[in-house]
Amino acid sequence: MRIARSCVLLALAASACGSGAASDDGGAPGGGGAAPDAGLLFTAASCSASGCRACTHESDCPAGDACVAGACSACTSEAQCSPGEACVAGACGACHAASECAAGEGCHAGACGACAVANDCRATEACTAGTCTPCPADSCCIGTAVVATGALDPEQPCRSCQPLVTIHAYSARPDGNGCDDGDVCNGVTTCQSGACSQTTPPTTCGSPPACHSVMSATCAAGTGVCTYPPLPDGSGGCAGGQTCVGGGCVAKCVIGGTVWNAGAANPANACQTCQPGTSTSAWSNIGDGTACNDGNACTKNDKCIAGTCGGTAYTCTANACQQASTCNGSGGCTVVNKGNGVACPGGSCTAGCCVTGCGAPTPACGQTTSGTDNCGNACSLNGGACPDPCGGVCAANEYCFAGGCSVYPSCQPTGTICYTPYDCCNLRCNFNSCQP
Repeated sequence: MRIARSCVLLALAASACGSGAASDDGGAPGGGGAAPDAGLLFTAASCSASGCRACTHESDCPAGDACVAGACSACTSEAQCSPGEACVAGACGACHAASECAAGEGCHAGACGACAVANDCRATEACTAGTCTPCPADSCCIGTAVVATGALDPEQPCRSCQPLVTIHAYSARPDGNGCDDGDVCNGVTTCQSGACSQTTPPTTCGSPPACHSVMSATCAAGTGVCTYPPLPDGSGGCAGGQTCVGGGCVAKCVIGGTVWNAGAANPANACQTCQPGTSTSAWSNIGDGTACNDGNACTKNDKCIAGTCGGTAYTCTANACQQASTCNGSGGCTVVNKGNGVACPGGSCTAGCCVTGCGAPTPACGQTTSGTDNCGNACSLNGGACPDPCGGVCAANEYCFAGGCSVYPSCQPTGTICYTPYDCCNLRCNFNSCQP
């Protein structure tokens, strides 16, 4: 720390406090206690009780003073101050300009020493490798670079090196000088107050290509080329039979936000397809009479009419000997028969048919018939010739039954089961029962 101006002498060896050599108690040799010499720098009041001493460093002196030849006093040069300090108006302290520092030094961050940029040096100097040196003639010394007269500021084309104005910075060029701000889209630009400013309207992006929008178009700064955003799929602007898809015109349909290829069928209607030549935004009907399937099993001969699929309706109804009868979609019925022998009104079931009033159905025999079962099969109430399954015409004592020849049994009494009149003794068989 620096101390107050206390007892600092020009030299202790020859001039002590009082008229003799220095003593511990501040007086003349022998403890006389005489006052300091009148020729000393400070008054006796500044001396301490232990005597007076000379300074050895600026830190021994009050703030701002230098230690000159052992005495604290105002500085006359930077060399008398601590490293980095300047001598300003007789006081050591921070520098404000390079002119307060030694030759070759710059004033950087309030300290004399190595320069960082030309502005740390004097007005006519450059900063070269940390040392302030004269700036070459007809040049600017900006930062650490030497710039030729007239050279443009690489960051602002409306500033240039003008040594007559200043050598440590780029100066504004006159208004009206042409400049290039690097953006072609800004139109013509000129210098105004040291800045490159637009003087004609900027580039306007013109008509966009098909399926693109001029809204939100952007201009490339380096080339001036405009980029247009694509229109949404399904937008217009294309030739007939085409629509916009992915920024281009194509022969497709865009229906409900979905893109469909030409010929694609409507998932909800088999009688409609994508037909760009007819419409690119809606399903189109296919030709009337085109076969289709309306999904209804109880219609047949389905076909498209005016974009709607339909057919001729029919029904399937189960008879007494069928458990179920359902439409098969082709005009027929799919049946599930009840078991043979199951009772039905007036008879019993055989192969899904209710047999009443006659024997088992014999559609294969060309017999003389007198009735049919409820399926429309012919049944015989008397004997007759059968086809060859028995090896020929039945013998005199045989009759044809179920495609074969059977021997007449002995006659049955009234009330017993019969199949032909010959089964009954009175030759009367009605409803499979011998009658009286």
